[in-house]
Amino acid sequence: MRRILLILFSMACVATMAFGQTETTGDLAGTVKDTSGAVIAGATVTLKSLTTGETRAVTSSATGDYRFTLLKPGSYQVSSVSSSLKSDFAKVDVSVGRAMVIDLVCKVQAVQELIEVSSAAAALNTENANLSTTFATQQVLEQIGRAHV
Repeated sequence: MRRILLILFSMACVATMAFGQTETTGDLAGTVKDTSGAVIAGATVTLKSLTTGETRAVTSSATGDYRFTLLKPGSYQVSSVSSSLKSDFAKVDVSVGRAMVIDLVCKVQAVQELIEVSSAAAALNTENANLSTTFATQQVLEQIGRAHV
């Protein structure tokens, strides 16, 4: 009888441990590259749940790799951005216990730069051709003094 109780107790412990290890999430991983196939380190990869709207972001490694773990099953949208580069959005369905792989390709973003140049024209009298100049008293006296020397 003792032996049977010991076996039943052992089976209950094993069943409890197995139940505690049941997976309820999935993963998403991949590599960020440019159109030539070169990896992009330091890119910001953004993941958005299309079900809940929750957003998560990670930075790609030196080898361009990224990884999102412990994702609830559902539909997600993933994209990446780096300086002057941006990927299209990719839709992925995450399943329980599966690691999905989505490689992202970044393209050059359209860069718009606005340069505004303005200048003021010198005041010009277009009404008549008269020229006039104003002298200060000191300037006149200096000119007179130079003329007598």
